[in-house]
Amino acid sequence: MNEGILIFLTGQDEIDSTCKTIKQIVASETESLEPIIVLPLYANMTTVKQMLVFKQTPEGKNIIYKIKF
Repeated sequence: MNEGILIFLTGQDEIDSTCKTIKQIVASETESLEPIIVLPLYANMTTVKQMLVFKQTPEGKNIIYKIKF
């Protein structure tokens, strides 16, 4: 079963910074963490990039979404 975490943040800079931090943590802890996909989402992204959050994820991948609220 694929699961996701949804995080609401206040702005693009905060979203980008959080995505970068999570990716660094996952890269350094690959043996103890499940495979993770980090997907930002905010209004001034292209539609193609925004639509990535709706794609089916590969089996065994977990998703963390960052959304401007």
